[in-house]
Amino acid sequence: MLKSGKATKARVKAAAKTAGKTESEIEAKVMTAPYDMFKDLVTRCPEFVDSIAKLGRPLRVAAMCSGTESPLLALGMISRAVKEVYDVDFAIEHVFSCEIEPIKASYIQRNFAPPILFRDVRELGGDKATTAYGAMVDVPGEVDMLVAGTSCVDYSNLNNDKKSIDGGGESGQTFHGMLNWVKRNKPPIVILENVCSAPWESVVQRFKKIGFSAGFARLDTKAHYIPHTRTRGYLFASLDGDADVPARWKSGIKKLECPSNSTLEAFLLPNDDSRISAARAKLAKSWDASRTRSRVDWSRCESRHSRARLDEQLGSKRPLTGWEEGGLCTLPDFAWNDWGQAQTDRVLDLMGINFIRMAKLGADPSYKTLVWNLSQNVDRSTASSKMGICPCLTPSMVPYITNRGGPVIGLEALSLQGIPVDDLILTRETEDNLADLAGNAMTTTVVGTAMVVALGLCIDGLRASPWAEAGVLNAKGAMEVDSSRPGALLITDPVDMTSFPLDLTPLVVPSTVADLIDMALRSARMCCCEGRDSITDSTMLRCSDCGHTCCERCSGRPEHAYTEVVVARVSPALFRKALKDAMPMIVLFEMILGDTDGSLGGHFYFTSLERTDAWRALYTSPSSGTRLELVIRAGEAEWSAYAETSWRRDDDMAGASFARMKVRHDATSLISGGTWELRDTGIIVKRPLRIEGSGERVDSWETIIGLQGDDVSGKQQWSHLTVSGDLEEARGTYELLPKCGGALGMLHRRVDDDAAARRMFLFIDPTRCGKPQDDEFVFSASAERLNYGQTRDIIAHLPRGWRMSEEPGDVSSTRHKSWEEALLSIKTAACAAVVSHPSRSAFTSPSGCEAYSVCLACSVPVLAAGDASMWGDGGTWATIASNSFRATLSPLAHITERIRLPAHIDQWSQDHAACDPLCSTCAPREPSLRWVKTSRGKLEPVENIIEAGVYEQALKRRPAPFVVQLMHDRDAGTGNMRIAINGVTLMHRATGALSEVTRGDAPISCSWRVVDDCDEQPRPAAFTLDSNRDDDPCEQPPHFVRYPLRPEQLRSLSWMLKQEQSVEPFIEEEVCEAVGALGWRAEGRAQRCVPVNGGVLADEVGYGKTAVTLGLIDSTPSLCPPDDFGRVSLSATLIVAPPHLMKQWPSEVAKFAGTSLRVKLIKTLSDMSRLTVADMQHSNLVVVAATVFRSDLYFERFTKFTGGKTLPARYGRMFGLIYSDSLDRMRERVEWLKTGEQKGVGRFADALRADEAERDAAKNTNEEGDDIQHFINKKAAYAGDKRKKGKSAPPPAALHDADGDTTESDASGPAKKQKRRPNKKPKRTDPFAMDKMLTAWELMTSPPLEMFKWQRIVVDEYTYLGGEDKMAVNSISAVNRWCLSGTPPTSCFEDINCMAAFLGVSLGVSEPQRNRKDITQGEKFRFFQNVNTAAWHMRRQGIAQSFLHRFVRQNIAEIDEIPFEETRVVVTLPSAERAIYIELEAHLQALDMKSAKTIKSSKVANGDRDVQLRSILGSSATPEEALMKRCAHFDIEGGSESAEQACQVIVELRGDQFKSCVGDLERSVMKARALRAAIVEHDSDYETDTSDPLARWVASLQSGGGDGGGGAGVGDKDGGDMLHEVVQKAMAKPVEPTDDDGDDIDIGDRKYNLREAVHGLRRLTKEVVGRMRSLRYFKAVRDLQSTAAEVAECAGCGLPPTEPSILSTCGHTGCHSCLIEHAEKQECCTDGCGAPARVTAVVKAKDLGETSASASGRFGAKLTSLLETIAAVPADERILLFVQFADLMQLVTAVLQESGIKALQLKGSVHTKISAMEQFQKPGGDVRVLLLDLAGESASGANLTVANHIMFLHPVLLPTPHERAAVETQAIGRVVRYGQTKLVKIWRFIAANTIDTDVCGQLRAPTV
Repeated sequence: MLKSGKATKARVKAAAKTAGKTESEIEAKVMTAPYDMFKDLVTRCPEFVDSIAKLGRPLRVAAMCSGTESPLLALGMISRAVKEVYDVDFAIEHVFSCEIEPIKASYIQRNFAPPILFRDVRELGGDKATTAYGAMVDVPGEVDMLVAGTSCVDYSNLNNDKKSIDGGGESGQTFHGMLNWVKRNKPPIVILENVCSAPWESVVQRFKKIGFSAGFARLDTKAHYIPHTRTRGYLFASLDGDADVPARWKSGIKKLECPSNSTLEAFLLPNDDSRISAARAKLAKSWDASRTRSRVDWSRCESRHSRARLDEQLGSKRPLTGWEEGGLCTLPDFAWNDWGQAQTDRVLDLMGINFIRMAKLGADPSYKTLVWNLSQNVDRSTASSKMGICPCLTPSMVPYITNRGGPVIGLEALSLQGIPVDDLILTRETEDNLADLAGNAMTTTVVGTAMVVALGLCIDGLRASPWAEAGVLNAKGAMEVDSSRPGALLITDPVDMTSFPLDLTPLVVPSTVADLIDMALRSARMCCCEGRDSITDSTMLRCSDCGHTCCERCSGRPEHAYTEVVVARVSPALFRKALKDAMPMIVLFEMILGDTDGSLGGHFYFTSLERTDAWRALYTSPSSGTRLELVIRAGEAEWSAYAETSWRRDDDMAGASFARMKVRHDATSLISGGTWELRDTGIIVKRPLRIEGSGERVDSWETIIGLQGDDVSGKQQWSHLTVSGDLEEARGTYELLPKCGGALGMLHRRVDDDAAARRMFLFIDPTRCGKPQDDEFVFSASAERLNYGQTRDIIAHLPRGWRMSEEPGDVSSTRHKSWEEALLSIKTAACAAVVSHPSRSAFTSPSGCEAYSVCLACSVPVLAAGDASMWGDGGTWATIASNSFRATLSPLAHITERIRLPAHIDQWSQDHAACDPLCSTCAPREPSLRWVKTSRGKLEPVENIIEAGVYEQALKRRPAPFVVQLMHDRDAGTGNMRIAINGVTLMHRATGALSEVTRGDAPISCSWRVVDDCDEQPRPAAFTLDSNRDDDPCEQPPHFVRYPLRPEQLRSLSWMLKQEQSVEPFIEEEVCEAVGALGWRAEGRAQRCVPVNGGVLADEVGYGKTAVTLGLIDSTPSLCPPDDFGRVSLSATLIVAPPHLMKQWPSEVAKFAGTSLRVKLIKTLSDMSRLTVADMQHSNLVVVAATVFRSDLYFERFTKFTGGKTLPARYGRMFGLIYSDSLDRMRERVEWLKTGEQKGVGRFADALRADEAERDAAKNTNEEGDDIQHFINKKAAYAGDKRKKGKSAPPPAALHDADGDTTESDASGPAKKQKRRPNKKPKRTDPFAMDKMLTAWELMTSPPLEMFKWQRIVVDEYTYLGGEDKMAVNSISAVNRWCLSGTPPTSCFEDINCMAAFLGVSLGVSEPQRNRKDITQGEKFRFFQNVNTAAWHMRRQGIAQSFLHRFVRQNIAEIDEIPFEETRVVVTLPSAERAIYIELEAHLQALDMKSAKTIKSSKVANGDRDVQLRSILGSSATPEEALMKRCAHFDIEGGSESAEQACQVIVELRGDQFKSCVGDLERSVMKARALRAAIVEHDSDYETDTSDPLARWVASLQSGGGDGGGGAGVGDKDGGDMLHEVVQKAMAKPVEPTDDDGDDIDIGDRKYNLREAVHGLRRLTKEVVGRMRSLRYFKAVRDLQSTAAEVAECAGCGLPPTEPSILSTCGHTGCHSCLIEHAEKQECCTDGCGAPARVTAVVKAKDLGETSASASGRFGAKLTSLLETIAAVPADERILLFVQFADLMQLVTAVLQESGIKALQLKGSVHTKISAMEQFQKPGGDVRVLLLDLAGESASGANLTVANHIMFLHPVLLPTPHERAAVETQAIGRVVRYGQTKLVKIWRFIAANTIDTDVCGQLRAPTV
C-alpha cells in the first residue's frame, strides 16, 4: 500500500538512519580519503588559518630524507582544504629535497618535481652538494620550515648492533649532516621524525645549544584518523622561541587528535582492482612456479613453535595452510595461493599457529579483519591488538590480512600512511620497493598535524625571517633556469572547432533486461583468480550443496561437493561495454511528490562499474547524502539506495540499503522496469523458534582443526538441526555442510527445499571487526563470502552469542518487516552536454615545443549547485597535475565514459623533418662519464658534473605532452574541460632516442598521434621464422659441379643473392609515449631509412648452411667495395667461426669449389702475425677463429696500432667506451697509410714511438692525473661501520677520466673469459714489421681486422659470441653481413635486437637495466623515472617480427617421405624395485619436489631422509632426475646384486643409522647436563630457573612418552617412549660441570652455550623420530608386498584391514577408508602419531606389487627389457641409444658390454669422438649401439643414417614441454634425414606408474 508523499519522505529519512544505525554514528562521518581528513583537521583549527593568513607569501619548505615526501603531500592537502573551507590562499614553495636511495629520489622527482633534489644529506652542511642527476650546485638556505626524517637503522630495536648518535653509523652521519645545514641556515621551524628509541633527549639538547627551543613527543597514527598502530617520535624546534613553545606544541597536537573510527579495509584496494592483480603477479613472479619454495633452516624457530604449540595446547595441525614440513601448502580458495607457495616453512607454520590461537578464542580468522605480522617470531606479538587495526608496518614486514588470505600490498601500505595513492605516479617499483617506501614514510596526518600546530605557534618568527620581505624568491644558489622560456602554458584553440552533442542517455535500448542479466551471469567472476577482466581457462566447478563456484585449478580447500559446470562465458570487457551503453550516465532519484531539501535525492552521476561474482554499477552525488547501486547477481538486477555512512570498524552491517527496486526481466530499461520499496523503519519482530539437533554426531570444527584442551578436544556436534516455530521462512531441517567451509564450520542448508523453493541457509555470519562472541547465527538465502562493503539480505537472526547446545532449546529470532512500496522514482536526467574537437586540417602541430593545441573540449551543464565542486574553482582554467589525473577525473566518469577520441587524431600526422640540431630541452644529451676508484679499488662511473647540471635543467624545463584543464563557468552554469596535446615534444624526444645511434647523414622524419591506451594488451605471440619454401631456386654456383646444391638449398641461395642485391632500406624507428587523461596515449615517432644487405640464415641442423654460404661467395664477383674513410677495402669475405669448425670451412671449400677460392686461415694470433695486408688483398676467403677476438694480445696490438688508451682487464662499459674511441683513432691512422707514401708510413711510425714514450712516462711517474677527487658513495661511507675492530679503512678513492686506468667490470662476457693476465713489463716488439712497411705499407703484419672494409662478413654460430668478441665483430665494416645459426635466440626482443645490431640496424633503444653494476647513481635514479606501456612493448615486438620476416630464414630439411614408427615399451617394476622407488618418491613428495640446490644446502636438517636424499642427489641435478634414474635401475651406485638385496641393505642401513643417532642423542644430553651443571656451579639459583632450556626440553619429552600423553611431545608414541627411556638413562648418570670455552666466560655466555646445546638436542630428537618413521615405513612396505606376512589390525576401526594401505609419512598401516578419513583431518589413525598426513600419502597395498612377481635380476626390470629389445633387432641394423644422465650412461654401457653387445659412447676429445663415429659408421663393423647424450650436443649435425633404431631409455627431463620436444626432434632428426633408406623405429621405455608416465604426459609431439 502506497502512503502519502510527506509520509514517504519521513520514512525515507528514517530508513536511511536505520540503515546507518544511530544518529550519532551517522553524524560522525568516517573518513577514509586523506583529503577529507585534512579538511576536517583545518576545520577544527581555525586559529591556524588566522595565522597563515598573516604570512602574506608562500611558505618555503625543505625536506630531507622523508622518503615519500609525506610533509609535502600533507601541506598540499592542507593548502587545498584551507582554500575550500576558508577561501584563504596558502601557497607552498618547495625549496629542495634530499634522498640518497635512487628509487626514492626518482619517486620524489616524478611526484613533486622539487627545484633541487640533492643526493646525500651529509653534503648539505657545505656550500655545494651533488644532485640526484650528478650535478654540483649551491645549497639553498632561505627556508621557513625544514622537515627531516634521518636514518633510524642504528636506533631500531630490531638492530642488535646499535650505535649512538656520535658512533659514526648511518643514523649519526645523516643526523649530523642535517644539523650542519640547520646550524648554517637557521630555519625558523624544524620538525624531525624517527623511531621512538632514537636518543631524543640528546637531540633536544643539541638543538638548544644552537639557539632553538625544542621538545619531542611520541605520536601514534591511529590517534590521527588512520587505523594503523604506528608510534613515532617527532621533534619540534623553534628558532629563538619561548621555552614553553614545545610544550604548547605537544598540547596543541593532543587537542587535534581524532582517533580512527574506520576499519583498515577501508584503506585497501578492491579485490578486483587491476593494481591488486598486478601486485599479485609481481609477488608470484618472485616465486617461479617451475621451482619450489626455498627451504631455509628454521630449526631454531621450530623449537619455539613446538613449545608454543605444547604450552598453549594448540595441537600439531595446520588447518589454514594444510602444510607439512617442507611440503605442500594449499591455502583456502579465496586466498592468494600463489603468494602462499612462496613463503618459507617458518611463515607457514606461524600462520597455522595464529589460526589456532584465534580459534581457541572462538573466532575464525578467515572471516575477521586481522593483520598478522609474519616476519615476527612466534613468541612475539604477531597479530593486531584489535581487529580492524593494522599493526606497525615496517619495510621488511610480511603483513598478512586474514580475511583476504594475502598480504597488504605496497600501495595499500602507502594508503595506511595517509598517502593518496591515486595521486602517485609509479613506474618500475617492485612490491618490496613500495613496502620500503611505506615502512619508512611519515604518516601524512601525523606530520601534517605537527606542522599545522608548529606554524600556528611560529607565525611571528616566519614573518620576521630575513627573506620575508623579498616575497617569492628563487632558492639561493639554485640552478639557473632559462628566463627566456615562458612560465605560462601556451595553449591555442584551433579556429575550426566542430561541436557535437554528448549523449549521456542510454545509447542502446535492450530488447529485454533479461538479455543483459544473462550476459552478466555468464561474464561475472566465477573464481577469485579471474580478477577484474579475465576469464580462467580452467574447468569451472559448482558446489551442489552451497552453490559456490570455483575453477578446477583453485579448488581443493574447502572441498565442497563440486560438479562440473558448462557455461558459455562472455568476455567481461564485452559485457562492460554493453552495460555502459544501456545505462544513463546521469539519473535523477527523487520522490514522486518531490524531495524539497534534496538531502537524499537529486542528480546522481555514474562513477564506476565493478565486477565480482556480480556486476555493480555505482552512482554518486556530491550534493546528496545517498549513493545508488545497480547490482546484477544470480539472475536478478536490483537498484539499491544507501545512506552515505561509511562502514564502521565495530559494526560492518552499518551500510545496509534503505530502498530498493528489482528490475523486471521483461523490462526494456534498466531504470524503469520495477517498483521501489522501502525498508521498514526499525520495527522489530521477535519470533520464537525451537532448534534441536538430530542425525549423527560428527566432529566439530574445533576437533577437525585439532584444538586441544578438555573443553574442545574431541568435541562433536549434530549433523542436522531441526528448526520449528513461528517464523515460517526459517522452519525446516538443516544439514551441516562441513566440506563447504563457512565460519567456524557452522554452515547448514535446509534439506527439505523443493526445486522451486528458494534455498535457505543457517550459519554464523561474523562481523568483520566485532567480538567473536557477539557474532550471530542468521537465516539467509545467500551464504557466500562477502567482500568489504557488501551486505546480504538476512531473513532473521538469532541473539548475539547464541550457540547450539547439546539439548533442544527455545530461542527468540529477530527480523525486520518486509519491504513496502514507496513513492520513489529514478529516471534519466536531461543534460545538454557538448563536446568539440578540431577538424583534421585545423589540427596541426605547433611550430615549437613550447605550445599546445587543444584536441578536445567539453562543456556540461551543472545540474545542481552542490555538483559544481567536481569542476574546481570558478572563472579560470585550472591545470590538473599529471599525478592527479585519476583522482580529479574519477568524479567525472559520467562524462569521460562517453567521450571518444576524435577519429583523425589517432592517425599518424604528416611527416615533419627532425629538428637539427636536436632540441636541447626535449632531447638533451646525457652527461658523459668519468670513472672513480672506490674504497675497494674498483672503478665505477659518475657523471660529468657540469654536463649533468645542463642535463638536469633541460629535463626540468621539458614540456609535458598532455595538459588537462577544468573550469567552472559560473556565468554560463557549465563545467568545462579541455585537453591539449604537445606532439612536438614527443617527436623531439623520439628523434633524440633515434640519434643515439649515428647513421651519418641519413635524414630523420617525425610524426605523432594520440590513441586509446588499453591497460591489458594481449600476450605477445612467439616470434616466427619464415622459410624459403616459396622462393624460386637460382642456378647452381659456377664451380659447384661435382657436388651441386639441392633444390631447397638453391632456394636459400636465391634469397641470399636477393638480399645482397636489395636496395630497399630498413626503416629504423623510435617511439616516445606519454599516457594522459581519459586513458589516452600520445606517441611521437622518429624514423630513418638505413640500407641493409645481408641477413640471418637459420636453417636447421643438417640443411647445409656452409654449402649455401660458399655458393653465395662463388656466385658473386669479387669486387672491392667503395672506399671509406679510415678503412681498407677488400674483395674478400671474412668468416668468423668457432675454433672447432676451423678445418671444416677449408674442407668444404675444397669439396664444393675446388681451387677457385683462395683461403686464408687465422686460427690463432700466430697465424695473424704471418699475414700481411697484401695477403688479405689477394684472398677470396679469410677464416678467423672467434677466439682470436678474446685474446689479450689481439687487443694489445689493436691498442698499439690505434694509439688508444689501455683497455680494461674485463669487458664492460668502460671497455666499450675506450674501444669506441680507439676505433676513431684507428681510422685516422689508416688514412695515413692509405696515402701509400713514405710520409704516411713515417707519420704512423712516429705516432707509434710517441705512444710508447707516453706509456713509459706514465708508468715511471705512477701518477693518476691532475683531476684527482675524492669519491665516497653511501655504501663506502657506511662500510667502515661494519668492519671489525682493529682493521683500518682503505684509502680514499680517486677520480679518473674514462681513458685512465683499467677497471674490473661486472658485465658478463664469454663463458671462458676470465680476468686478463696482469700487465708484465712489455717486450719491445714490432708486430707490424715496420722495416718492411717502409718499402710498401701493404707488407704490414698483424693488421687489425677492424681496419678493413670487407665485401662480406659471415659469422658462423653468432649465438656463441659475447663480450669483447661480439663488440669487435660488430665493429668490422662490410658491405654484406650474414649470420649463420641453426638455433638463433628468439625468446625476447633483446635477442632479435642483438642480431639486428650485427646487421647494422637498431630495432629500438634497449630498456635500461638497473642491476648492471657499471651504471651511475644518476642512471639508477633515472631508471625509475619512466616506464613504457604494454602497447609500446607490443609495438617493438612487431618491429622485431618484421625484421625477422625480412632478414631471417629458417628451413627444415624436407624429409616427410621417410617412414618411421613408434613403440612404447611399458615396464612394470617388480615388488622390490617398486618398494625402493616408493620410498624415494614418498620422501620427495614430503619435500614438495625441491630443487637439488636447495636440498644439498647445509642449512637443511640432517634427518634420515635428508641424508638419504642428499646421498642420491649427489649424482643427480634434481629430485626428478633421481626418480627417473630409480626407474631405470634400483642401485645406480652399485653394490647390490638384486633389488631384494638392495632392500635388505636399506633396512640394515636404516637400523645402523638409527642406533648411531640414538647414541649421538645420549652423548649430547650428557654434554648439555655438563653445561648446565657449570652454570649452576656459578649461579645456584639457576637450579630452579623456569627458563632452563634443558629442563623444558626434558619436560616436553616427558609429556609425550609413556604415561604422559602418547608421544605428543615428539609426535610419535613409539618414538616418545624410546626417547623418554634414553633420556632418563642419560639423566641418571653422574656428570661433571664443564664448558668448552673454559672458566673465563661470563654467565651470559654459559647460558648461550646451553641454549645452543639444547637446540642441537631438539634437532637430534626430530632426526631420531624421522629415522624411526623411515625404517617403519620401509618395513611395512615389504610386509604388505609379502603375501605370507600377517597384516596387523587397523588402528582406526580395530578390525583386520579390508583394503590394506599404508601412510607414507609415518609407516602406519590400516584400512584404506580409515586412513583416508583421518588423512582428510590431517592426522594418522594410530593413537599417539602426530605425523602430518594427507590423502595423497595413503598408498594401497595392491599398488605396491607382490613378492611373487617376477624378479628382474641385477640389471633391473627396465634394463632387462632394453636388452631383450636390442636382442630382437636384426643383427644388420644399428641403434642410437639416448641417455640423458652421465652416471646412468656409464651403467648402461657396462650392462651392454657384459651382455655381449658392442657399444660405444661419444665422449672425450674431438679425435676420440671422430674415431667412435667412424667405428659406428664403418660398413660391416661390430659396433651395434652408439650411446648419445640426450640433452647434450654430441654428434650434433652428424649424419647417422647408418642406424635406423632410436631408443629412449627414459623420457626427456627438461623444464618445459617445448624444450623436451625440441631435444627429441634433434635426436630423431639424426636418423630420420636424407640418406635414410630403411624403416626407422623409435622405442620409448616407460616404467609404469612412475615419474616416467607423468613426464610422458607432458611431452609435446616432436617435429619430424
